[in-house]
Amino acid sequence: MKKFIFILCLFIGTFSYGQGTFEKSYNDGNWDRANCIRQCNDKGYVILGTSETASDYQCAYLIKTDSLGNIMWTKYFDMIWGNSIEKTFDGGYILLGNSTDNYRISVIKIDSAGNINWSRKFNFGTLYSEGNNIVQTSDGNYVIAGAYEISSGNENIFILKLNSNGENLWAKTYGDGGFDVVHDMKKTNEGGFIIVGESQVGYHGEYKLDVIKLNSVGTLVWKKKYDEGTSAYSVCSTFDNGYIILGVHLLMKIDSVGNVKWSKTTNILQGRCIIETNDKGFFATGDNFYIARTDSIGNLIWVNNLGLNHPYQGYLYDCIKTDDNGLAVIGFFDDDSIERESILFYKMDSVGCICPSINQISGPYNVTVNQPSEYNAKIYGTGSPYYNWSVKYGQILSGQGTALVNINWSQTGIDTLLLVVSNDCGKDSIYYSVNILDCVTPIIDSIYGYSYAHSEFDNYYVSKLEGTEPVVYNWTSDIATITTGNGTDSVTVRWLHDGTGYIKMVAENTCGTDSLIRYITVIHASIEDINSSQILIYPNPSHDGKFNIESKKKFEKLTIHSTGGQLLLDNTVFNGNSGLVDLSTLPKGIYILKLFSSNDCITKKLIIM
Repeated sequence: MKKFIFILCLFIGTFSYGQGTFEKSYNDGNWDRANCIRQCNDKGYVILGTSETASDYQCAYLIKTDSLGNIMWTKYFDMIWGNSIEKTFDGGYILLGNSTDNYRISVIKIDSAGNINWSRKFNFGTLYSEGNNIVQTSDGNYVIAGAYEISSGNENIFILKLNSNGENLWAKTYGDGGFDVVHDMKKTNEGGFIIVGESQVGYHGEYKLDVIKLNSVGTLVWKKKYDEGTSAYSVCSTFDNGYIILGVHLLMKIDSVGNVKWSKTTNILQGRCIIETNDKGFFATGDNFYIARTDSIGNLIWVNNLGLNHPYQGYLYDCIKTDDNGLAVIGFFDDDSIERESILFYKMDSVGCICPSINQISGPYNVTVNQPSEYNAKIYGTGSPYYNWSVKYGQILSGQGTALVNINWSQTGIDTLLLVVSNDCGKDSIYYSVNILDCVTPIIDSIYGYSYAHSEFDNYYVSKLEGTEPVVYNWTSDIATITTGNGTDSVTVRWLHDGTGYIKMVAENTCGTDSLIRYITVIHASIEDINSSQILIYPNPSHDGKFNIESKKKFEKLTIHSTGGQLLLDNTVFNGNSGLVDLSTLPKGIYILKLFSSNDCITKKLIIM
């Protein structure tokens, strides 16, 4: 079982699970989206999408992987969008998208190594046209389905047949003179084609789910609109020669002549891909990372939101059955870690399950006896996994069965925290070492600060020689109030009156306590009394050169002088009863502050230490 790996070659995030299942993410430094996936003859995969740079340049982006999703090579092609890819009879691939010039349809034939054999561009009319799907037919030729603009706000559907060299054999169009869009085309069991999308009659007309069935030469067999939905995004042929259709909140089964057999409302906001499973049920994907499994008549067996592993918006665009009877799903998501969109690739087993893989356990390495600590696991996988935690030198207080566990340690030593995560398709395990230490009572060296106070405010701090964290520091005094920092190892105090008093500090952790007392003599000569002089300055002395001023009297400006009378700061607007004087650019020493009102000037001494 592989553990969590990051490989940088582009940017590839790898999460491998049980045999045959995995999750991959790919990014080449741009905004990357995936539209289509196919399995190759070597059991690997090709993923076609789009790469967009920060300057809005777009091109088709092709990734070739091995059977485990590891990148073998990548290619870029001159297309705005890479919409569709098919494996060809000669072992190569045919790509469909739109060209970067004049909104034309672009077709590129490549060999198995991604080298271009030929490329062609086509256009219907003089306006916009887009190719959505391409398939290879039994005669070795190709058929393209898409839509083209016939006038502003109106589009028709087209079918284009190319020979094996990309030359046009025939083209046919289908439309009602309204707005017709193709979202998917598949080959039928009879050798023809089934096309699904949406149709709007009139500029403000209602959208209808649109289905077109054609024979092998593009002749219309039937065309129907359905009230059951507004749009269809995916279709596939079923064992009974009917068709299953996935749309917006809709799963619908029709027979070979287009009659509705049943329709179901889905939990998938906007369905993207539908395939029939070997048990004649269905597997569907959609926006916001939803995957779902139903029985043969559309009853929901389960629904899973893979977005629990990715807390940002994402889309699952295409899905296929794989040679090992599993499922492959691709899409893209907003990758907050790199502030880009990245491609996602899920390889699942036959029932859509991804075995769990433990990404990481987060929690402390150094812990203390009888002091609980939390550990949190991040995993990847489907379903509702069970988390089985076990330790030798401790007790699990809470969280067994979940990703977050709370453990109380009972004795010292190196312990191994074991986590086994399991779901319906497999399990994964990981070991996490923990160093359990004995609990040590705090021992305090000294209280540091002035023994003789000459200011309104002063700072005091302690030095701890030893003691198991966390330690709480409780400060008290009979001659000062603790203004800031109580609970920490450093406080600021404000003196209440002259005389001699004490500052006491008690350090406490779960093992015990230690305490110290420091006696202080407060000398009133330099303390500013706000009741008599109408002004309070603190801290004074200041260690960072910043002084707070509070006054009952309003001043208009202030100046700063050296003790020799030299003017250092002038025209500093004070404008009020309080403010901050910043002398942090001046060296340590004594300075003279002058505060000016309309009819008065008050002089005070400032000390920078």
